[in-house]
Amino acid sequence: MDALDAPLLLLSYSTDGIIPFEILRKRCEAYGRVRLAANPYVTYRGGRQSKDRQDRNLEFVLIVEKGKTTCSRDKKEVERILLNRRLQLLSTDLFRPDCLRIHGKVDNYSWEPELPSARISIPTRYLVKIPQNPDIMSLCDEDIRALIQILEDCRCKNRDEELKILKEIWIQHPGECADLIKSIPRILKKMAHRKYRDEFEKHLEDIREIGRGNPGDFTLIAAELERIENQARLRLRD
Repeated sequence: MDALDAPLLLLSYSTDGIIPFEILRKRCEAYGRVRLAANPYVTYRGGRQSKDRQDRNLEFVLIVEKGKTTCSRDKKEVERILLNRRLQLLSTDLFRPDCLRIHGKVDNYSWEPELPSARISIPTRYLVKIPQNPDIMSLCDEDIRALIQILEDCRCKNRDEELKILKEIWIQHPGECADLIKSIPRILKKMAHRKYRDEFEKHLEDIREIGRGNPGDFTLIAAELERIENQARLRLRD
C-alpha cells in the first residue's frame, strides 16, 4: 500500500478470508480513513446442491481514504453496518420454533427474545420466519449482538431440518401458510442427488401425503414438484 499513489483505495474482502477483519482494518487505518460498503451472500459446503448449510459470510469493500484519519464514529458506523448485514442475512433463514421458545417469550407467534437491556416483541411467521423489522434495527449494538447469537443458534442447520419444520407448519396450519408451502420445492430440489436419495424420497413421499389431505394447498406446488421429481429420476437412477 505504501507504493500506491492514489487518494482512494478499494479492497475486496470476505469474512471467511485468511486475514481476520480486525487485523486488516487496523492495517488499513494506518494509511487513512476506513469505511466500507457491504454485500451479503451465502455459501454452501459442498457446492450449491449441498443440503448442509455453511456459515454465512459477508463480502464487502473496504474504502481507504489516504491522508485522512479514522475517528471513533467511523469505527462505530463500520461495526453497525456489519451487524445490520448479518441481521438481514438471518431474515432469510428458517428457524426452529422450540429453540426460539427457549430463548424468549412467545405470545401468539410474537417473540420477545431475552436481550441484555431491551424488551422488544418481534412478529414472526409461525416462529419459523423472522421478517426484517424496523424495531430490531433500533436496538443498541449490545442487544443486536445478543439477538444475532440467538438467531444463529436457532436457525435450521440443513435442508432436512428446513423441510421437517415446513411440513409440520403445513400440517398445523393448512390453508394459511401459502408462502411457506411455496418454498418447499426450492428446498427439496437441493436434495435431488444420489447422496441424499433416501432423504429426498422420504420428504417427497411426506409432501405428497400432506398434499392429499390438503388439495387446495397442494395445487400451489404440484407442477413444480412434478418437474423436480422428473429431474430426480434422471439424477438418482443407478
